[in-house]
Amino acid sequence: MSGPTIQAADSNQTQTLRAPDERIYPARFRWLKRSLLLSLMLLLVLGGLRAWWGHEAQRRVNAFVAAARARGEPVLEEDFKLPPIPDEENAAVPIGKALDQLILTRQEEEFERNANLTQSLGDDDLAEIGKMLAAHQTEMDLVRNARTRPRMQWEPQFAHPIAMTPLPHLEQERLLSRLFMRAALYDHAKGQDAQALNDIGDIFLIARATYHDTPGIITYYVGAGIDGLAISCVNEIASTLDVGSEHPSAENSSASRDQGDDRATA
Repeated sequence: MSGPTIQAADSNQTQTLRAPDERIYPARFRWLKRSLLLSLMLLLVLGGLRAWWGHEAQRRVNAFVAAARARGEPVLEEDFKLPPIPDEENAAVPIGKALDQLILTRQEEEFERNANLTQSLGDDDLAEIGKMLAAHQTEMDLVRNARTRPRMQWEPQFAHPIAMTPLPHLEQERLLSRLFMRAALYDHAKGQDAQALNDIGDIFLIARATYHDTPGIITYYVGAGIDGLAISCVNEIASTLDVGSEHPSAENSSASRDQGDDRATA
């Protein structure tokens, strides 16, 4: 039942005014419905095309991986994992223990920041280096123990994305290499040049351990930097180097260094 109406008349026509509570429905939006229907159909077509292409792309990838593996070529991450080697042959085992145990005291950190890695060491520098080497003899002996192990293999934990893979050893490897450079300069200053060369060889061993660590450009640059540290140490002492016929082995290197120096009492 419609609401009340108001009649308005003039000389030419009569106009009926609707009450405010009566609703007027607009014309139906036919083009809007058609557009929505077409959009829905387009989305269904695109979704089906995406599903088909995803299936086809995966089929091609699987075929590529199968063909590469048939040729004996590694492709996926698990293909690059090497079979484990015994700990007694793995140089990374003692080096890893040395990295885990290497912790500098506050005084050593201050000396590490301020002291120069050069041949011109004063008596105070030699005394401080002697204390540092005595405090970290265990870590250095672990690295020397790694010399006799013919192989090296770490167990990196890769993350996804690969850029988020942790690099836990790099800073410790830098510190350990600098410790051996100080040992080389110390031994050279004490006249134990054969042992100084052993120390430099240990720096190269740490660089090799770095290269074998988690693959990546940052790891490579750190390893190259440690190699450069060893070369710099050779250049530093080469002009005054005097190596006799005796060359200390890995087993007696720490004992030969302790003869005739004042490290423990400095």
